[in-house]
Formats: sequence, C-alpha cells, structure tokens
Amino acid sequence: MDKTGNYYVSLPRWRKNVPATFGKVVFGDDGHFLVSPYPNWETNRLGNPDNLVSVLGFEIDSNNILWILDQGKYEGKAAAPSHSSQ
Repeated sequence: MDKTGNYYVSLPRWRKNVPATFGKVVFGDDGHFLVSPYPNWETNRLGNPDNLVSVLGFEIDSNNILWILDQGKYEGKAAAPSHSSQ
C-alpha cells in the first residue's frame, strides 16, 4: 500500500490470457473490488518491449516511489531487448 492508501498487485504472465501484468486495486461502494491496469492499459499491452511485460514484484519505498521488477518475458518465451536500452 502506498502513502495515499492505494493497493497494487503484480500478475506475472506465466500463462496465456493475463490481460494486464500490473494493477491497482479499486474498491467499490458495495465492498467488491476489481484490478485496474496500472498505470493504464497501454503500458500493460504486450508487443512493445518498453511496456510492462511480466511483473514479478514491486516495492514502494519510504519516499512513496513505486519500483517494479519486470522479468521481460511471458508464457515461457525469451525476453525481447528493450528499445530504450539500445
């Protein structure tokens, strides 16, 4: 949980049909909740190696900065090189 009370969850893409690998838990007034892709759908979309691919874990530090560990591969496939690291 971050300092403003938001909860997050990582969903590694080890199997097919995981639409988003990182999300924010959104609570409804009825007590139910859903996971909304964080920060958005586009950043969680497969096909661009600069997007989130398969998040294994995350940490929120004492400065409320969110650090995300992304393994960069999904469904057992090899990780593609990032465009930003070339």
